[in-house]
Parts: sequence; structure tokens; C-alpha cells
Amino acid sequence: LNNVFGRRPVLIVASLVFTAGALLMAVATHWIVLLAGRLIVGLGIGFASMTVPMYIGEAAPLHVRGRLITVNNLFITGGQFVASLIDGAFADVSGGWRYML
Repeated sequence: LNNVFGRRPVLIVASLVFTAGALLMAVATHWIVLLAGRLIVGLGIGFASMTVPMYIGEAAPLHVRGRLITVNNLFITGGQFVASLIDGAFADVSGGWRYML
């Protein structure tokens, strides 16, 4: 996709797909709708995760390129860790699954 359409259009589409999935999860009243939203968000994250490191690598100055890609990966991993802590905090709360989104 990146070679055909370019980095910036793929990032814009990834953002739109991610936003659509997040909105679908926000209004979910049934687990099937929630699952569909998670699938759509996963597609958006997949598009972004293959594009962002290449975009950073091409756009960043040489002297900070490696550092910026490392920080990108660090923030993704840190966000997953914080999300798991929040999920653990709401695991025993009635209706807590909605907060875990």
C-alpha cells in the first residue's frame, strides 16, 4: 500500500479506519458490534504500524532518525502496558468492559 499510494495517504486512511472502529466500539451494545469495532481498529493499527516507522525513517534528520523510531516503539509498548493496568483495575467492576475499550 505504501509503495502504491504513498505514506501520507496510507496514514490518513489508517486514522480514519481507526476512528471509525473506535466510534463503533463506543456505541456497541452487543458483543458482536464490539468485536466488529475491534477488528476495524486492528486494521487501522496494522496500516499505521507498517507505515509510521518508514515515514519517520524517511522524514527525520539522520542524526535523530534511530532515536525517533526507538521512541515510537517505546511509546507503543508503554501504551500497551498502561492499557493492561487499566484493564486489570476494571476487571471486577460491573460493566467495566466498557471502560476497558
